[in-house]
Amino acid sequence: MKGRYFRFVDAKSLARTLFLRSVLILTMSSVAIAVEQPLPPVPSRPLQGLVDGGKALPLILAKTLERLLLEHQSLTGETIDVYTLAKTPEDQTFDAYTSRVFAEWRSTAPKPPSTVVLFFDLEEKKMATLSGVGLDSLMAERGGDSIAKKFGVPEMRHGRSDRAVILSTRRVFEILESPVFVNGKFDTELREAGFLEPLIPVAESESGRHWWIWILFGSVLIILVGYRILAVEVHYQASGWQRIPPWENFVRYVRSRMKKSPELITGGGVSGNY
Repeated sequence: MKGRYFRFVDAKSLARTLFLRSVLILTMSSVAIAVEQPLPPVPSRPLQGLVDGGKALPLILAKTLERLLLEHQSLTGETIDVYTLAKTPEDQTFDAYTSRVFAEWRSTAPKPPSTVVLFFDLEEKKMATLSGVGLDSLMAERGGDSIAKKFGVPEMRHGRSDRAVILSTRRVFEILESPVFVNGKFDTELREAGFLEPLIPVAESESGRHWWIWILFGSVLIILVGYRILAVEVHYQASGWQRIPPWENFVRYVRSRMKKSPELITGGGVSGNY
């Protein structure tokens, strides 16, 4: 009869081994699930040029903007798309998501290099303007990189998502010198659709208000200086009333303000400003 060998295993060692194997299996399973789950699909490129997922525009304005985007494309071959999001997907950043959408939309555009896409995140108040290689240099040269800062973001922060979309898109039409913008049709059709807002972005209008402070300050200063120059100072002396010229009076006033200690004046008499 052959001998049998028995190996006694410590219970703690066995439990530790089983625990480590369980953690390893769970980790590998999580990695496999993450690899197998692809990113959610992005919406297809809109044939009309607008995906208003954030409901930024009233229906009549949305339809008018779609018509203008299509007309620009038919006249120039350039594609301008607008995409508003109520919120960027939680599993992606705004920059990563917009770059991914732009890559897919550009690939399906009639002329991929001649593509511009405007993105708006209405909840986070973010905006991005991405363009293909055919229009990238032109957009950068004419200030396309500042559209978000001057138009989109300030308007969204003031609760006017509709103005953010309209003014930003209008600026792209202007930069590209679209025939739809040059002949005035862009502004005309939007006004006919009910967009009667001023076309000056809120950022510029607010910065313009600051000039009134300086204008008011300058006006007060001019009045005070003018008063001192034009004030007539007279002195009564033995020879009678003596009038001091306005300019000399102003110089004497400035000198008196610059002196550190008062100066004794003798001779008597009466003087004053009239």
